[in-house]
Amino acid sequence: MPGKSPHLADPTAEAVRSPSDVAAQSAQPWQAIFEHSACGQMLLSPEGDIQAINAKACQLLGYARDALIGTRCHTLTHPGDLSSELDHWRSLQEGYLPQFRLEQRFLKHNGNIIWVEMHVSMLRDANGQPRQAVAVIHDISTRKHIERSLRERDLLLKSLDHIPGALYKVLLPVQGEPQLLYASTRAAELYEVDPASVRLNWTTHYKRVHPDDLHMVTRLVEASLQHQSQPLQYEYRVILPTKGVRWLSGEAIAQALPDGSTAWYGYTTDITEQKQNRFTGDPRVDEAAVAPVATMVSHTDIRIEPSPTKAAEEDTQPADLLQAVVAATPRAPIATNDAASAEPAANTAVRPIRVLYAEDNEINVLLVEQIFKLRPQWELVVAPNGAAALEQVKQQRPDVMLVDLHLGDMTGFELIQTLDENTQTRDITRVALSADAMPDSIQKAERHGFTDYLTKPLDVLALLRCLDDLLSLPSAAQALLPQA
Repeated sequence: MPGKSPHLADPTAEAVRSPSDVAAQSAQPWQAIFEHSACGQMLLSPEGDIQAINAKACQLLGYARDALIGTRCHTLTHPGDLSSELDHWRSLQEGYLPQFRLEQRFLKHNGNIIWVEMHVSMLRDANGQPRQAVAVIHDISTRKHIERSLRERDLLLKSLDHIPGALYKVLLPVQGEPQLLYASTRAAELYEVDPASVRLNWTTHYKRVHPDDLHMVTRLVEASLQHQSQPLQYEYRVILPTKGVRWLSGEAIAQALPDGSTAWYGYTTDITEQKQNRFTGDPRVDEAAVAPVATMVSHTDIRIEPSPTKAAEEDTQPADLLQAVVAATPRAPIATNDAASAEPAANTAVRPIRVLYAEDNEINVLLVEQIFKLRPQWELVVAPNGAAALEQVKQQRPDVMLVDLHLGDMTGFELIQTLDENTQTRDITRVALSADAMPDSIQKAERHGFTDYLTKPLDVLALLRCLDDLLSLPSAAQALLPQA
């Protein structure tokens, strides 16, 4: 036909095409979209039987397509989420819900759990009867893992409020002022300052430090920077508006970060009563007992120096800042490979100190993990129950065991009894951890060979000093004891 556009379809040819051919051609692009969608999709019967499923859904669930076709989708749901899903499904079938959205768990073919966000809608016929359901699923396992980590962090931070002291973390950038990243709520109580100011300003607590001790306190961070990864223990006085003069004691450690900055982790607690109990009536002894100290603890030495007097500060111009804060007191000779030595020291690798912690409470585990950041030379291995602890001991013998007395599958006493039946594990040093402070429990732990008994909530310094003593590392408490 003259003037006919070549793009116009021939009505005759269009008329002879069968309806099935037209439907097949129109369905092709939708099938491609369904199959290659970036999210999982399923076509379901009104009862939930899988009629079609795309490649992404098969990948998420770990099944072959043929294994899922004809399967009721509810069989894939985690038992803990099945009741909620069935309730929503019934409401959808009966028309009370046009669609629903759930965050729930599915069980993959290998038994692993996957978290998904599932959107389900129902297609209905002209009479409103359910004809087919469409389900779209997104993998949200990563988000759920992050949410769980944040919840655990929040629980941990709340649990730190029960510790008789303050935990804190300070960021020391390459340039600029120190930034207080975290301080537990007890910090405001220790220094009698506004909680908001403690969280925002690292220098707030300096206003409470005794003037005679400020010289040392302001240099603690710098001193620890010169000996990173070694714990720095300190004592100093503060003057509080209501409580007056109080003694604080603590420990901090500096760790280098990849960007060149430094993280400073620390713990401070009030030891006023302990200091007062040291008074003997002898002015010379009492003066030494109340002298503020900063102690650097390492494998080779302890350094102690009382806070300098004002006169001493005027006469001294230290070239090395560390000398102004701590003075070297060697404990043991350091082995070297000096060629002049008669017997060169052997070049042996140092094995990290291994501590096995048997604990079924995740919050307690998180707390101890934070405490162990103050001892980076120690390796903490966690066993969530008694059976796991026995397996860990079998794989590698620990130097010390921290044992919760109420594990999920057995008591701490039963765990130790099993270890005592083996000659190779019966002499492992063990420390009991329990919320039970009754004398009977402590005596029972002693009979089972526990070296020490620490009550919960844990005292951070008590745990550190206990392990320091057991693992032959010097502690500030030892260094401050009067010499015989």
